Amino acid sequence: FELGPVSVGTYSLSCSAKDYSAPLPVEVEVDESGGEARIVMDLGVEVRLLVLGSSGAPVRGARGQLTPLDGGEGVVTDVGGAFGGLFSGEGSTGEDGRSVLGRYRPGRYRLEVYRGFQRVDVPEVVLEPDSEIKDVTVSLP
Repeated sequence: FELGPVSVGTYSLSCSAKDYSAPLPVEVEVDESGGEARIVMDLGVEVRLLVLGSSGAPVRGARGQLTPLDGGEGVVTDVGGAFGGLFSGEGSTGEDGRSVLGRYRPGRYRLEVYRGFQRVDVPEVVLEPDSEIKDVTVSLP
C-alpha cells in the first residue's frame, strides 16, 4: 500500500493485521522522490492461557500479559483490541479459566497473570519458531 503525502525525513513504520504477529518497526528514509519499505508478517504463535485456583478449579476474570525478555516491542497483533478489551471485560479468562492472549513472534517472554490482588509471574515462556500454538497453565494462589 501507499502512504502519502509524507514530508522528507526518517520515519518508524509499523503495522498490524488480525491473526498475524506484529513485526518490529522498520526505519524508512523518505527523500524528494519518496521512500520504500518491505515488511514481512508471520502468523506467529498463538498463546492460550489456562488459569486455575489453588484447588485446581478454573479461575474466571484473570488476565495475562507477555513481555519480551529480549527488549523487543510490538509483539501482540491487536494492541487496540487488547486495550479496548481491558475496559469491556474481554480478554480475561472465562468460566473455563481460558483466554487467548494473541499471536506473538517466536522468542522468550515473561508472563504476568493477575486477578484482583492475586498475581503470578512466570519468569520465562519460550515460543518456538516452528510452533503454531503455545498453551500455558498457571495456578493462582
